[in-house]
Amino acid sequence: MYLLLLILSRIISPQPPIVIAHDTTYITQPLRPNGLPDYEEYLLDLDRQGVTPDNNAAVLLWRALWPHYLDPPQYDAMRTELGLNEIPANHDRLELLYSKENEKRVNDWLRKQNLNPDVVNKDDAFIDRAQRPWMSQQLPPLADWLRTSQRPIDLLVEGSRRPRFYSPSPTVLEHRGFLLLTDMLPGQANVRQMSWALEARAMWNIGEGRPDDAWKDLLAIYRWAQLTTQGHTLIEQLIAMSVAAVACESTQALLGSDQLTDKLARQIESDLANQQFFSKVADRIDHYERLEALDVVIYAKRAGLAEAAGTPRLLGFDWSKIVPIDWNAALRKVNQHYDRLVDVTKMSNRQAQKKAFRRFEAELTAEANRARAPSYICAALFSRKLRGELVGSIIARFMIQDEAEKAVEMQDRANTDIELIRLAAAITVIRAEHGNYPATFNELVPGVVRQLPVDQYNAKPF
Repeated sequence: MYLLLLILSRIISPQPPIVIAHDTTYITQPLRPNGLPDYEEYLLDLDRQGVTPDNNAAVLLWRALWPHYLDPPQYDAMRTELGLNEIPANHDRLELLYSKENEKRVNDWLRKQNLNPDVVNKDDAFIDRAQRPWMSQQLPPLADWLRTSQRPIDLLVEGSRRPRFYSPSPTVLEHRGFLLLTDMLPGQANVRQMSWALEARAMWNIGEGRPDDAWKDLLAIYRWAQLTTQGHTLIEQLIAMSVAAVACESTQALLGSDQLTDKLARQIESDLANQQFFSKVADRIDHYERLEALDVVIYAKRAGLAEAAGTPRLLGFDWSKIVPIDWNAALRKVNQHYDRLVDVTKMSNRQAQKKAFRRFEAELTAEANRARAPSYICAALFSRKLRGELVGSIIARFMIQDEAEKAVEMQDRANTDIELIRLAAAITVIRAEHGNYPATFNELVPGVVRQLPVDQYNAKPF
């Protein structure tokens, strides 16, 4: 009887409140009216620092692409936050390369040529041909599209020269107080769309014999990639890398052109030498991704673990809503997992890092699965802290997955692409000035580059 009463006391005892501290909630200010961290306001305050309508590239991005990915109720909040005097006019709006209007324009033209659009687009969409050098007579409907899109695309080139990029999530501006996990990033999605439009115009300029104009468009893509890295989310880093990949691939076409002058070849090499490498994956995991997971823990306290992390219910009940849990222990456990994840992400030895990722993921999965062990179930009956640590491991497993490792791999790949395109630009300088490519990379030093880069995958020269 005493044992039963002891177990019941452990199960039905009140839960301690969440402690606001670095090892639990990570931030201590600002707080919501309920005394819990306001992660959304914290991130907004970070992003707003030093941003003005005149230095913010997002202002021109939204002028060119408004209102793509925005719902009408979000217009006014976004306009006010960006400092726009008015909602952008339709004549500034860019019709997207892969828009329904453009597809109709292309398909109508194909039918006039007695071609079946379904057959033409079956294996390789007609619009995709704008990803390589082309002339107006080859893709007339796309040439017409670019002529009518000159103003908004010029706005995008102008915007790429601004130093800041702040495009907040409209769901954050609405102060819904829900989950960081559900925040939308329409401005960052627009950066992808923008890169395809700039690429299409650059390839058109190459085909039409305007290499200088082509490089202005491609350089704008590189700059937008760098601007996007200012965002605090991991997804923004991945978007930036994918945009840079578009620029690198298209630059190959320009460097292979016989239209390059000595001056332009030197300019391209110089501009590429000034492009920064991607390096913010670990920092974004350490901060935003961590806050995202802590936010889920706090939400689970209110809504239950099944609702927050999709865990199965026990006999139809969410056990986390029935038994008391030390939610501070859950928060500390999540922080511990992210501390270790960040340490692994920062490792410079790639082979050792891969092994460390495997160990981390295996141990995290094992911790999250402990609830099935009879010995653990018995111990958990008597310990709120143990139940809290289990909740922390379950949520960390749910949030982390293998995205950190994939992001690190993508960062390595993106930086290698930048190194390779720099080398391509350097040997193109030799070809433009002397008529032939160099026999070895050593001929690039010191006339074109100060030193040769090292392949980070094997720590040897390319």
